[in-house]
Parts: sequence; C-alpha cells; structure tokens
Amino acid sequence: MHCGLKYINNILRLFCYVFIGLGQTFHALYHTDNNVLLGAPTGSGKTISAELAMLRLFNTQPDMKVCTQIC
Repeated sequence: MHCGLKYINNILRLFCYVFIGLGQTFHALYHTDNNVLLGAPTGSGKTISAELAMLRLFNTQPDMKVCTQIC
C-alpha cells in the first residue's frame, strides 16, 4: 500500500464514526469484492460509500479506469 493510501485509509476509518451507515458497511465496501445494496435516508453517507468502493478499486487495480453515475 502506498504511503498516501495508508493515510487515506486511516482518515476514512475515523470518518466512519460520523456516518453510522458507513461505519456498518466500511469493511464490505473497502476490504471485499462483495456486492452491496445500500438504502439509507438523505445525508447518511451513501455517496461517500460509493466513493469508498471506488477508492478500493483504485488501490487494488491502479491501471483500471472507472466510469460511474451516482444519482
């Protein structure tokens, strides 16, 4: 893991305590290849959850390009 990615990982772990839903799904989003269906109210961290999954992809496959649409 790159030095910068380790720093980001530590920040994200602290950030998970702010959004309860994110804290409950962090492991599945950032440490596994499992599919996740996340339904939660506005402002609960759904977009950040999607960004976590993308960060994992960037970390594990740095040459891959990602195209996503978040609604």
